[in-house]
Amino acid sequence: MEHVDPSNRSAIEQVRRLAIATDDSDDALARVRHVALGLAATHGFDVVLYDRSHERWTDHPHPKGPVTVDGLDGMDRDHLVAQLREFEAAGVGATAWLATVPALTAMLDVLQAMDVDAVMLPDSLDEPKMADRLQSGSSPSTMVQRVAELNMQRPPLVFEVPESGPIRVAEYSVGE
Repeated sequence: MEHVDPSNRSAIEQVRRLAIATDDSDDALARVRHVALGLAATHGFDVVLYDRSHERWTDHPHPKGPVTVDGLDGMDRDHLVAQLREFEAAGVGATAWLATVPALTAMLDVLQAMDVDAVMLPDSLDEPKMADRLQSGSSPSTMVQRVAELNMQRPPLVFEVPESGPIRVAEYSVGE
């Protein structure tokens, strides 16, 4: 667990289901996916891949919700199939969630519906969507943590993966 801040190791050991954001091109999300895969293989928790690759304000309605590799057939999400298979090959239970709204804070849907008890996000996005950019000054983990704490009785733990350095529990304070 060399990637985890020593003060947060016990928190990682308590995770049952982790949600991560993913897409087909953002390097920061790929970094988080790699870290999550290693930790999930080591600690035996499941992972939900929240796929942001097709989020658009203009193309509603489109598929939303949990989906398996078989359910992705013909949906032009080869990257997601490859990612799910990578988790499967490592012995990690993984499900995908198809996002619809182009804002990271829309992860609230998956957190509530999939009984997620932890989220892992980068400290910044390489390719933020417009709605993410409007929340300037907030890291992706802070944005999701704020929305979860305001809307959930049991908000998940939010881990932040910096570009360099150990994974840490995100710290959000009211007014941020």
